[in-house]
Amino acid sequence: MRVTQESLPELRKEIPYKWKVQTAKHWGCECVAYIDARQVMDLLDEVVGPQNWQDHYREVAGKVYCDLSIQVEDEWITKSDCGTASHFEAEKGQASDAFKRAAVKWGIGRFLYQLSTVRTKSLENGKDDRGNPRFFPADEQGQRIYNLTGYIHNLQSRKKTGYEPAVRKATPPSLRQGSGNSLRQGPDISLSGSESRSLSGVEGSHSPVSESATQPQRDEIRLLCESLGWSGTEFSKYLQAKKMSWKHLMRAQAARLINELESQLPSDINALSKV
Repeated sequence: MRVTQESLPELRKEIPYKWKVQTAKHWGCECVAYIDARQVMDLLDEVVGPQNWQDHYREVAGKVYCDLSIQVEDEWITKSDCGTASHFEAEKGQASDAFKRAAVKWGIGRFLYQLSTVRTKSLENGKDDRGNPRFFPADEQGQRIYNLTGYIHNLQSRKKTGYEPAVRKATPPSLRQGSGNSLRQGPDISLSGSESRSLSGVEGSHSPVSESATQPQRDEIRLLCESLGWSGTEFSKYLQAKKMSWKHLMRAQAARLINELESQLPSDINALSKV
């Protein structure tokens, strides 16, 4: 494979990306899009070929620099940048960050700079090592967002199609204490009494307790529904179509539900941090 100047613009193309929290305060969370080093390597392999690029590292005045070189026609061209230490494994963090920054010099991931940040609400939960409050992203109902990428992609998809979901009410405290008609501790994915009764005769309604879905399974389903932006009504209709009962959900059914719901989430690609 021979690399030419004409093929290099392909390195600038947009590739799938994820979202992460950049700033978390009491007023909310600022989220930015990112791609990771492995995705950069895959793109280099795809566009220029694995034999036509190489990376080398050197330390200058305590900083780690990455020299990222590509053989263009018959000449090796190098672009460099330094990295900053991460909170964990400082040396490894600097090398990874230097690689990603050098890749930006070649145009990889530069499209990220054109994407706006996304702000969410925040939820205080615990303290950090210094005793300061820790904040996590939360949805409009004030519930913690566990799958940030799925949540933001779903939110943006709804805006593009012009569809805005109805504001969902938080589950009353009485329903969070393990009521059979609700998703335990769920903010909004709950089944009304009539919905529960309508499902009482479907598959699995008299399953033995030992075969019932576990609480971790139910929690996982709740989080997936939250990431998909589903309301309780939407989820109950989904269960009806599958001929399942939330109250009498079996472990095997829960496992299938989790796989099916995960397949509906937008693709999650590990990706290069926005610099």
